[in-house]
Amino acid sequence: MGPKSFALALIGMLLISQLDDVIAKPTTVKVTWAIPPSVPSVPAGRSFSGNTLTICAGDKVAFAWNDGMAHGLGSTTASKWASCSLSGLKVLSPVKTTGSKVVTFAKPGTFYYLCQAPGHCLSGHKMKVVVGKAC
Repeated sequence: MGPKSFALALIGMLLISQLDDVIAKPTTVKVTWAIPPSVPSVPAGRSFSGNTLTICAGDKVAFAWNDGMAHGLGSTTASKWASCSLSGLKVLSPVKTTGSKVVTFAKPGTFYYLCQAPGHCLSGHKMKVVVGKAC
């Protein structure tokens, strides 16, 4: 390998290493599961507004609560999420005063979660997770 080829290869490796720092890697987003839910620290390349969390395929969401109130976590459909219907709810965590659940999002899509404790969903205790392609 001549000097020019070596220099070009070195520059190429340097550029690739810099790109690796820019490309977002799968991460875990921590959600404070309360009324209303919050995301204390939104990782780069993700967003949180209102009750909508936008993440990347491959990310995990860690729902956790320990605020002295009883909460639960369930997944549902868009229409049941909008109306806070508990019919057909897939319970991920039963109602209890402390809890946590980590959900992995392997593929793009929109997913709906709510608290099944009486009155909580109607008070805003729900979250839509929008999963885009891998970052």
